[in-house]
Amino acid sequence: MDKKHRVIGIRHTLRKFKDEGLVDNSTNYPIDAVDDVKDEAALTAKKAYWIGARRGALEVIEAFLNGDFVLGQDKNGNPEITANISALKWDKSVSVTFGNNNITVPKAKYQLDIKKNLDFK
Repeated sequence: MDKKHRVIGIRHTLRKFKDEGLVDNSTNYPIDAVDDVKDEAALTAKKAYWIGARRGALEVIEAFLNGDFVLGQDKNGNPEITANISALKWDKSVSVTFGNNNITVPKAKYQLDIKKNLDFK
């Protein structure tokens, strides 16, 4: 393949990335495109992590409100949480944006085992 065809191929590839919103329109070099995609992927992962952390916190709060967890004190007056369940379970789908695309991870079942994942005794 000669140099001219390689340049045309790179330009076509960059155009597709730009059209999908994964690469900034001012990006003209493959190395810059890689950096743009890495940044977009990291931002999307951060958003997905935040969504998951928020959902987990809401599930724990709901467990307290339902009486599945009870806040009390031990014999020394230290705070103590008693778990009346063996696991927190829920199902949820997750939507995130990557470039111009909204991606929905289908509804899945999630479970946090109290002893294993939350270090309860």
